[in-house]
Amino acid sequence: MRADAVPDTLSTERSPSLDERRVLLSIFISEIRTAVQYEPGQYVRLEGMSRSAVIESIDAERKRAYVRVGTMGLDVPLDRLGEIVPPGDIRSEDYRKPVRWRTSGAVEHEVDLHGMRVEEALERVEEFLDSAIVNGLATVKIVHGYGSGRLRTAVRKALERHPYVRDFHFGDPISGGPGLTIVHMKTG
Repeated sequence: MRADAVPDTLSTERSPSLDERRVLLSIFISEIRTAVQYEPGQYVRLEGMSRSAVIESIDAERKRAYVRVGTMGLDVPLDRLGEIVPPGDIRSEDYRKPVRWRTSGAVEHEVDLHGMRVEEALERVEEFLDSAIVNGLATVKIVHGYGSGRLRTAVRKALERHPYVRDFHFGDPISGGPGLTIVHMKTG
């Protein structure tokens, strides 16, 4: 086709909507990730977690990888694997701060955000969810209180975007109602 034969409609087409651009971006990112050649032994960033993971094995047919985060093994889709990082890159500047793991062996099923500002609370929620994933918890509780509702709204928006959160809902009236969010994690 000659250049002067290009239809004039190209210049008058509408721009894609924000939702359409998000879908296209997610497809583009997925295609880039599947083009990356992951191998066992490599350290990668794992989407939705603030720690790097080491690839133990890859099942190309199922498009899944078995990775280890600390002492916890996870079976994850290949599209959850991020960029390959050096083994010493765990404390990269991209991480806001390292996850603090409990050394007593006890696993927290609940986090209390009372008295925290939104930014501080969201960081704590991220750490808490990372710990829940690594420890294989199916259900956890986030206590945010009633207040003005800003903290509750921010927490729930963060949960909507979290790749390992299956669903969430307010607690029942006896346990705290809308001052508490029950979170169901994706397992397996």
